[in-house]
Parts: sequence; structure tokens; C-alpha cells
Amino acid sequence: MPPNQNAGLIVGGTPTTIEAVPSRLQQLDDGTAGTPNSATLNTVSTIRSCRFSGLSEREMDYLINLFYANFWLVHPMLVPRHAYAQQSYPDHVKLVICLIGSYYASPTYPRASLWQATSSAFSTLTVRDIHRVQALVLYAILLHAQQQSKEATACIVEATDIAISIGLNRPEFASERAGMNPVVEESYRRSWWELYIVDGFMAVVHQLQGFRSNSVGMHPNLPCEETLYAQAICDHSPVTLQQFEDRAFATEACAYSSFCYRIEAIRIISRILAVARANDAEPDEIQAVDNALASWKYHLPVSKSDVIDQYGHVDHMLLQANVFIQCATIILHFPRSDLPLTMSTCSDLACTRHTSRITATSRQHTVKAISASKELSNLAALPWCMTVHSPFFTYGLILGCIVQLSASSSHAQTCLQQHRDRVTLMIGALKTLSEKWAVAQNALRHLVKVSGSIFCAKPTPDPLLCTSAHDSMFDEGGSPADMSWFDLFALDELPNELPAIGSII
Repeated sequence: MPPNQNAGLIVGGTPTTIEAVPSRLQQLDDGTAGTPNSATLNTVSTIRSCRFSGLSEREMDYLINLFYANFWLVHPMLVPRHAYAQQSYPDHVKLVICLIGSYYASPTYPRASLWQATSSAFSTLTVRDIHRVQALVLYAILLHAQQQSKEATACIVEATDIAISIGLNRPEFASERAGMNPVVEESYRRSWWELYIVDGFMAVVHQLQGFRSNSVGMHPNLPCEETLYAQAICDHSPVTLQQFEDRAFATEACAYSSFCYRIEAIRIISRILAVARANDAEPDEIQAVDNALASWKYHLPVSKSDVIDQYGHVDHMLLQANVFIQCATIILHFPRSDLPLTMSTCSDLACTRHTSRITATSRQHTVKAISASKELSNLAALPWCMTVHSPFFTYGLILGCIVQLSASSSHAQTCLQQHRDRVTLMIGALKTLSEKWAVAQNALRHLVKVSGSIFCAKPTPDPLLCTSAHDSMFDEGGSPADMSWFDLFALDELPNELPAIGSII
């Protein structure tokens, strides 16, 4: 049965209701910054393109164009821009699109009314369909990027419930519901897989052992290549997941889209989640998922050996897939390495203490974790607009910094400059992302503080006085000195800076 639309949503033991939204929304920028082309827009009669927004058609077109020019490139679930008008998306989808698009506006676009309108649109919904799933997935990504993790989790839980209940994961769903429109069919398939990817990556961020969309027995066929989708040249016979997973044993070569490799990266992550934090995991289990990580890259075709082509064009799906793989590598190997796992053991290089968990294979885990962090910094160094990245790239940068900072305390002083340069690069990338996403802003604040305690010049302490590995690297009011590196992911609520969206289901 559909949930009571007026009931409060309980997430993490804290009830939230839609009535609480307006007062919290006043914490947003109330629109003092000028809007793009405001002089022109003020002369346009306000024609409500949807009943909640209060935006003129021209304003909505402007925000929709920003969404498609930026966010859609990294989360290409909805139909391409040229097919948008014919799709007639409902109000809640349009509003989420405009809200996301507003984060790419320059100068800053006033968002308080858009947050309010989006929240109001969701609060009146009763239908449980594909469009609600699409809106919830997009909304979840935005909420997560703005440090509203509880609300983002609620969106994904609800989206998964609806998707499974309507059969979105069935191979036949797209062809049955798309009205013989191959572009819409492709969009429906992508909607399930985007939900799957977001669900899986959020499980990584929250250090869970699994995610629900991975537990179903059926999946739709796989997405086509991005260039084809953008031109509405969709494959009428898309490949199945089984065909893709069996490609290593195929006698004839077959081309697969970059989206497929992105999906496979999350499927590998689903295996890692089950063993990554298990102290009693069998060595063979660890080796099996490590083999899957290594083979992922070996089975990339030559055409996908790099995320950027000779003309400087970025393959965003392949880039995300690489980020996911490197994050998974760190999650698997860093806890099993001989690198310090808590910030306190890195706070003073002269007082470094190592844990007692070192095993015969610790050195191998260390090498693999550091190698993955280098790959993440290499991705940050590529020459393109950082603002077009998915907000999920933030977590790759955080993990890359964590490993480099931890390695700084165990490597020779001659290597310190290399670690410093890589951390400086990734902090710079986070700084750019922080202009739009609060999750990057919050991570940047903590990582700058930690990095400064390690790399900034200070008097060398007397080793005889270093009797504790818990000397604080933070000033008063900072984070606990003995905090695990992975706890940086838990520093994710900004109650005084962003709105709580409350119950939207």
C-alpha cells in the first residue's frame, strides 16, 4: 500500500514533516544576488509552466538548459534535451530539474522559492510511477550533495520501493510502457540503472554492507553509448547484463557502452561492501574481489583506455566508473594496509604510531591503496571544467586525500613533497566543487585542517615527549583527534546552512 502522504517520515530515529520545511528554508540565500538576464526576464509576463514554481517559461528554459548542459552529462537518466518538450514531464520532475539547474547559474540564482516549490510538489503526490522514481533519484543526488544525507537516503529508499513495486527492474518494463518510443525506452532502462548506481554509491558513503536494488533477481537491458543516446539513435536490441558479464569468454568481440562499465563498477562495489569491514573475511574472499577490481581495467577495450579523447572530450560515464573502481580499491585495501587508520596517528610525523594489525599481505594492500589514491589525483589533474563533475567525485577526492595524508606519516621524508602536491591538487579540486556542493565545502574544511597539521612547517617535537599517539591535530572545537579517517564521511549535517526538506514521500 502507498504510504500515508501526510505522515511524518522517520529517518535515523528523527521524525521530519513537510510542515517544518518553510521555516528551515529561510536559512537559504533569499535571492539577494542578481538573476541571470534579470532585466530581460522582468519584462516577460510570468506564465506558470507548472502550478508550483512561479517561474516564467523563459526562466524555466534557462534553468533546464543549465541542467542539461551540466548535470545531465554526468547523470544522463532523463530523455535528451531535444526530446524534453515532447516528454511532458510532471511538475515534480520539472521542479527538480530547475532546482538542480539553479546551482549552475552565474551569478547565483535565488533558490529559496524553488526549494519550497519542490517540497510542496512532492508533498501532494499520490501516484507511484516511473516519473516519481526519476524525480526522487535526482533529488537524492542533490540532497546528498548539499549534506542532507537523511533526506537523501529517504528519497532512495522510496525510489527503490516504487521501482520494484512497478517492475522497473524487469527487462520488459521499458518496451511495455514507452509507447514504441526507443528514446523513452532507453530513458526507462537508464532510470533503473541510475537508481542502482546512486543506491550503491550511497551505501559506500554510509559504510553499509549492501543495498536493496542489488538484491533483486532481474535487471533491464543495458544502456547504449552516450553519443548515440544524445542523438536519439538508440539500440533496438540492447545487450543484457549477462552478455556483458560474460564478455571475457566471448569468442567474438562486442562493443559495450561506457555506462555498462559504470554499472559493473558498482556491481563490484556490492561485493566489496560485504567483506570490506569484516574482520573475519576469508583471504580467498578478499582475493576474489581484488581480482574483480584488477580485471575490470584489463577488460576495457582500447577505445576506453582513457577517459579523455584526442579532441579533449571527456567520457563522463567512464570517468565515473574509474572513480568508483579507485574508491572501491581504497575501501578494500586501506583498512588492511600498514597505513595509520586514525587521524591521531598522523597528527605528528615524529610521533607516529602504527596499529598492530599488520599481516603478511599488509604491504600489498598498502601499495594498492596508495596506487588508487594516485589515480584519483590524476583524474583531478585532467584539463576540463571541474564543475561538470558529478557531486560523487567529491568522495573520490576525499578518499584520495585520506590515503595520501595517511601515507605521509609512514613514508620517508623524501616522499613528503609528492604527497603534499597530490593533496594540494585534490584540495584544489574540492575547493572548486565546494562552490556548488556543500558536501565538498564541509570536506574541504576538515581536510585543510588535517593537511595543515601534517604539511605546514612547525618546530620538530622532542621524540622523548611523544608518549601518546593521540595528540590533537585540531584546535579547540575541532573534530576528535582519534577519529577514523572514514569518519570524515559522517561529518555530513549542516543544520544552520541548508534546509531540511522533510517528508517528501
